[in-house]
Amino acid sequence: MDSRTLKQLTTIITSGSLTRAAERLGVTQPTLTRAMQGLEDRVGEAVLERSRHGVKPTTIGSRLAEIGSRIIEEETHAEDILRQWQHGFSYEVRIGVGPMLQSAVMNGFIDSYPRKINHILHFKTGSASHLIPELHRGLLDLLLAPAFLDVEQSDLLRESVFRDEVRVFAGRKNRFYGHKKLIDPKDLQAENWLRSGAGSGLIDPGETPETIAQPSMIMTGAIQMVTHLLRTNDVMVRMPVRLMLSSGAAEPDNVLNVKGEFARRDIAIWSTPEAMNQKAVRQVHNHLRSYFGDLDETSPMFGVRPFSS
Repeated sequence: MDSRTLKQLTTIITSGSLTRAAERLGVTQPTLTRAMQGLEDRVGEAVLERSRHGVKPTTIGSRLAEIGSRIIEEETHAEDILRQWQHGFSYEVRIGVGPMLQSAVMNGFIDSYPRKINHILHFKTGSASHLIPELHRGLLDLLLAPAFLDVEQSDLLRESVFRDEVRVFAGRKNRFYGHKKLIDPKDLQAENWLRSGAGSGLIDPGETPETIAQPSMIMTGAIQMVTHLLRTNDVMVRMPVRLMLSSGAAEPDNVLNVKGEFARRDIAIWSTPEAMNQKAVRQVHNHLRSYFGDLDETSPMFGVRPFSS
């Protein structure tokens, strides 16, 4: 199937009409219409539904447009790589990072990174459960994620670089804010619980107190909103304690001393042997290890246990 026709289909759908798509593509509308007719002849049914309000894809049209979109993205990426090469940037290091880490500490990493380099740093933000498969497929070179993940890990390399654990945080308007005495989890059941993807989801439920009530709200990929609620509301939420405190997203009075052991939430650099064969990837890996090593040494411990042997 002609890739150009698939790209044209994608452009029509994103533009909302053949007229606007023809303008974007620099072709006449009759030319574009003939291309779509040829595609529909090949498919054996319509790929677009036309109305006075424009066009929208049929089921098969939507699936083909997804392929066209990927073709456009890959072509754009190829053009970017060519321009980078022409400007002396010989390699692109692709780094996956979770929303919590990206928000909390990655600005400091960029501040500390050497300016005279001959490679591109490409960051992709997402949950570990979504980024680990991309690491497996070679779409990422490095991944900053929790060290303990219940996902497929065969053929992956892992180096723990930052010690942390999940603790209970109380918002400033919560009655337990600033409470320093040991608290029984049962006393927290009636609180306004918020569940954040940064503090749960990939944690084994058996590692957290079962007596804590179910959350009234779940938020993922929105760390700034979680920290905003801690400053302004009465919420309770489980979050990585050292990251929250070292980033300034929370203060010691937010952290509660709850009876029972909470889940370890160490941060690791994940990679593959193939990626680590690249000099540029090793350089970035070494800078990440050094940066997080310094962060681990200077951040308050809050009782977090040493690394496992």
